[in-house]
Amino acid sequence: VRKIPKKTKLYATRKTAPGLRYFDKEAVKIGGGEKHRLRLDEMVMIKDNHIAAEQSLLSLIDKTKKKYKKFEVEVENTNDAVLAAQKGATIIMLDNFSPVQIIKTIKVLKNKKLRSNVLLEASGGINSKNISKYGKTGVDIISIGSITNSVKGIDFSLEI
Repeated sequence: VRKIPKKTKLYATRKTAPGLRYFDKEAVKIGGGEKHRLRLDEMVMIKDNHIAAEQSLLSLIDKTKKKYKKFEVEVENTNDAVLAAQKGATIIMLDNFSPVQIIKTIKVLKNKKLRSNVLLEASGGINSKNISKYGKTGVDIISIGSITNSVKGIDFSLEI
C-alpha cells in the first residue's frame, strides 16, 4: 500500500481461500487495502468469458445497462476501454495491461473527454515488485489476487 499514491486504492480480488473470503478481505482492509466485491451480487462484472459467449461487448453492455446502474467491464485493449467508457461503465478493468499501455489508454480517454466519467482498475500481472510502476500510471484502483491467494501458512504444532 505504501508503494502506490494515496489516491490509488488497493483492492484484493475474489481469489481467496474457500470459506475464508470475509477474513481474507478483512485482513486486506487492516493492512491498508480496500474490500471489493466480497460477493458476486455486489456489482456486475462483464468478463472476457461473458464477452466471448455474447460475441459482442456492445450488446452485452446494452443488456447490462437495462438492469443495473453500476457495472464493471474487463477489457483487453484500449479500443474496448473507450467503448466501455462511452457506454457508461462504472469501472473499467484494464486486464494484463503494461504500465505503458495503461498510460496510453488514459491519454486516449482524456482526449475523448471520457476519463473523468469512469474509474480505471489495473489488474493482472501486478505484484510487490512492479506495483509502484502501476501506481504511477494514474489508475484509480489496483487489484491483486496474490494478496489473498498466495499467503503462506505458518508451520506450527503442539506437542503434549
